Amino acid sequence: MLNKISTGVALAAVLAAIAAGGCVRNASGERPEVIELESLRPPFPWTAAVRFHPAVLAAAPGATWTVEVDATADLRGYREQYGRFTELILAVQAHRRYDERGFYRSGPVSIALSSNFTTTGLPIERFDGWPTLTALHGKDGSPFEAVKAFPLDGRIATKHKLSAALTVSLPDDTPVGWYEPRIMIFARVEGVPDPVMLENYGDNSNTQDLQLLPLVRVGEPSAPHIPWTVLSEYYYRGQAGTLPDEDKNHVAVTSRSGFVSQLTLKPGSYTAHVALPSVFPLFSLAPIDGGQEVITERNLNYFAFDRGEVHGSIDGPTGRRDLGTRRMAGEGASGPLLEGGGFPVDLSATGDYTIRLAGYLEDRYGRRFEGGGTYRVTAAQPLSFSTSCKPGTSFLVGGAYPAKVNVNPPFPADVRVEVDYYPNSDPARKVTWVGAGKANRFGHFTPHAGPPLKFDEPGEYVSRTEARYVDARGELWLHRQTSGGVVAPRQPEVLRIHGTRSFPYEIRYERDDLGAEARFASRLDMTTPFLPFRPSPLPDPFAPHEKTDTLFIPSGGFNESIVEPHVSMSVNDPALRRRLVDGYRLRSAMPSPLLQPHGKSWEYLEDVVQVSADSAAWFAAKDALELPILPVGDGRWHPFSFPERNRVDAYAYLGVVRPGFPVMTSVLQSEAIGLYWSASPNRFGEQFNTGFNGDLPGDQYRIQAGAVVKDRVTGKKLLRRLRRGDRRGRTGRRRHVDSAAGRTTACDVGRPALLRLSRAGHARHP
Repeated sequence: MLNKISTGVALAAVLAAIAAGGCVRNASGERPEVIELESLRPPFPWTAAVRFHPAVLAAAPGATWTVEVDATADLRGYREQYGRFTELILAVQAHRRYDERGFYRSGPVSIALSSNFTTTGLPIERFDGWPTLTALHGKDGSPFEAVKAFPLDGRIATKHKLSAALTVSLPDDTPVGWYEPRIMIFARVEGVPDPVMLENYGDNSNTQDLQLLPLVRVGEPSAPHIPWTVLSEYYYRGQAGTLPDEDKNHVAVTSRSGFVSQLTLKPGSYTAHVALPSVFPLFSLAPIDGGQEVITERNLNYFAFDRGEVHGSIDGPTGRRDLGTRRMAGEGASGPLLEGGGFPVDLSATGDYTIRLAGYLEDRYGRRFEGGGTYRVTAAQPLSFSTSCKPGTSFLVGGAYPAKVNVNPPFPADVRVEVDYYPNSDPARKVTWVGAGKANRFGHFTPHAGPPLKFDEPGEYVSRTEARYVDARGELWLHRQTSGGVVAPRQPEVLRIHGTRSFPYEIRYERDDLGAEARFASRLDMTTPFLPFRPSPLPDPFAPHEKTDTLFIPSGGFNESIVEPHVSMSVNDPALRRRLVDGYRLRSAMPSPLLQPHGKSWEYLEDVVQVSADSAAWFAAKDALELPILPVGDGRWHPFSFPERNRVDAYAYLGVVRPGFPVMTSVLQSEAIGLYWSASPNRFGEQFNTGFNGDLPGDQYRIQAGAVVKDRVTGKKLLRRLRRGDRRGRTGRRRHVDSAAGRTTACDVGRPALLRLSRAGHARHP
């Protein structure tokens, strides 16, 4: 797990204003302009002066692009236990930030926003940790790369000058778009196949502090459209603001506590600011404490926040109002400040509203980034309901969608349940089922107009439930909920999904399999450089392995008992498994400093599969017992950044539910940054029913997951469901009724998944 560190990137010298005619000059009128970048992460901080001409702001497929870099890498913190550094490598890599139509792209990692979607239209999250370059690692890079090696023939523990003109040769098939270059420095270690990024030797196992350059236009794409959200500072029921209709199917906010629905707020007066989730991701997610601490507050950028404007209007139950035009006046906490403050938005009357914003923001080169669109929000009194289908529920073939809804307060509300079912995950075969009607006077609703939707074959689904009630005063009460998941075969022959059994601590370096399941089975007796005592509280427990397992964790142990619901898969098709392993395997990997042996030479793993980047869990590739749920690209370019080139697509639906509200929801590829929560206290996205103290002893959860694997080479689509046992705060054998699937499951609590809380707060074997 990441620990938040307030170091990384600083822009030591900003660019000068644009001179007449669009030429880039510094204060003295000289060319070229210089950008100063620095990475402060110990033990190897570095600085770089990047010289460039206006011409480097544009490139073309099939042509070259060059940038001049003068860097200094400070290796005075070098120790022999790291292994011998034979060379330093200066690198530049860029991923698409906007595509040929100007729509936002996630790149290799999604934080707050995603431009990759499931068949059902839900956004997919991804976190990778350290970057990979095709030029260095042989795969999963970008068409926009260049590297320069500098041999280390003499003393290592000193400052090293690295000066080079990095020239990128863009392939003819480079996708048109706006690319964001990043400067990096790697060290090649004697005997280790792949070089290691210098920041990897720091205290964390990954970093989101990126040394970025201004966007480069490749080809002739449309003007970039930067995602704007509004009302994002008003956290409500798991959501933080909303994107416009125009961004639908192009980019979406990755809400964590409940899948995103149309925004609803309580009646009142609000102020509408322009928020930029691609620049300020932390402020665009409703807070789930624990994982929230590692979300980046601000990404390095080159926007001129005082050069832009926005015009607004609002339509609602009381008519239309023009909000006027406001100039941008500088940088705020989540986006540009507006002259006179944000737009006052009166949502006092309940009902549906449409906010329209249109405007632009310039970067320091005078390039316009269009923003805004049509935003929909509903003002309503808070209604709640309970559904048989909880967010993230997956089904088995032959099952039927349970559309029962219990409204609270018990109003005779108008209820609508709409389900889109995609047999074989095929959009062309979509089946839409709607159940609508009025709840009875006790708030109970069950559709009787027709038969329920039956899932006849494997596939995916998404459901949207809405309950509306207008009281005697004319006040609207409303709640909406979205769910999604897979429909899996009852007898899966190829794909199996389960909680991750790997464990990051106490790696058995002396064993070919690195310890594998042995580390999982003995995790209660593990020790690490930062937890040298026994018995130790269990940090970061993963999800239960089997659907019949129950995970017991302490209610107030180390790190407030952070829970990480990692899931992974096993594949029984030898040919497919071989292709997946070849796509996932790393020639080498370096465990983070926290996992290295104390006072000994550092270890570098070879030929491994990484199940978790965030928690640094590996299996030996030759006999990996588990595989990450990840796509496989074309062998050249990153599969999340360039999904159109993938040979295998893969993702997992995840839903963690506590009685009364969804705790954590996501569709992810293996994992997402900060996808975990601390037991107590916790705001859980400002959902209803959470309480002030978060989790308490005795609280329980149902963890559900479903995986989708699409083989684009053979056309096969594999789907698998797992509904796991609870995470609880007490011990015992229990039976729970799986109401959504209509069956009863016996939960045998076994040693690998059970923890008991002692008076001292230590986890121990039962």
